[in-house]
Amino acid sequence: RLIFGALLSTFDTVTDIYMIYLYYSTGETGFAKASLISLLLNIGFQLVLVFLQNMRGSKWRMFQEMLYVLTFTKPGIDVYRVVIGAEQEVGALVNPKEEMMYTKSFELLCEAIPGAIIQMYAFLTGSNQSGVAVFSLVMSVFTAAFTSTGISFDFDTDKYSQGHTPEFYGYVPDGTKKKVKIFFGMFLISACHLTAKALACALCAVEGTSTVIIYLGIDMTVFVAY
Repeated sequence: RLIFGALLSTFDTVTDIYMIYLYYSTGETGFAKASLISLLLNIGFQLVLVFLQNMRGSKWRMFQEMLYVLTFTKPGIDVYRVVIGAEQEVGALVNPKEEMMYTKSFELLCEAIPGAIIQMYAFLTGSNQSGVAVFSLVMSVFTAAFTSTGISFDFDTDKYSQGHTPEFYGYVPDGTKKKVKIFFGMFLISACHLTAKALACALCAVEGTSTVIIYLGIDMTVFVAY
């Protein structure tokens, strides 16, 4: 699961970069700039995390970690460290598993979800409605859904979470087959939910920015109140 998620994340970044190039080449600079900003935000937050994680270590180690971010190989490196059971280094801010979670959260909030909304809006209103655009949109949705599912799944199966918040965590049953079914079901729900939200935001954006703000404001107010 971790390896597949890392490959999906890296591939999604590659398709987003290609879409930025495609938008620029077809004169749709607004979509290109919006996509580029979301990508740079993700990279920026990851670089900040790398700096905080390694500021007490050697400069060479910090350079290596930043290079992983800039070459989009950080997801794979994080997964490798978690799989081999790497320990938290002396002076590090968090352990490898927590670092991977933060990295995935930044990607989810800064790139995957905004990217899906931007590409959905571009598909509805732009001139580029090719198979490549559809594929890139699907990759963004799948990456965001897989990442959010993985974070929720790991929190729920964590012994600390179950022990301190048993009224919320612990919905994933024991048994490998049951866990696979639950994970797949959570992934499908997340993918459908994100697709519907991205489409709703894109349709509101067609009417204007104020419509998007009103829609999201009402939606989040009801959610927070609940």
